[in-house]
Amino acid sequence: MKLQPAAVCGSVLSKKEIEHRDRENILRALKQSRGKIYGPDGAAAILGLKPTTLTSRMKRMKLQSTKSA
Repeated sequence: MKLQPAAVCGSVLSKKEIEHRDRENILRALKQSRGKIYGPDGAAAILGLKPTTLTSRMKRMKLQSTKSA
């Protein structure tokens, strides 16, 4: 049995669709972490990203953490 590449087996997402999914995923992680970005229970850890990478992406997407200082 020959395996097919993912693009052949399923639908391919456009850049806009990928960006929308990334944004929604970040928002879900922020909600789950109650707005916390850093630390083992922060959104960055949930997403498997460095906190600085997450904050850069949030800045690019114009998202803010809901956590109060």
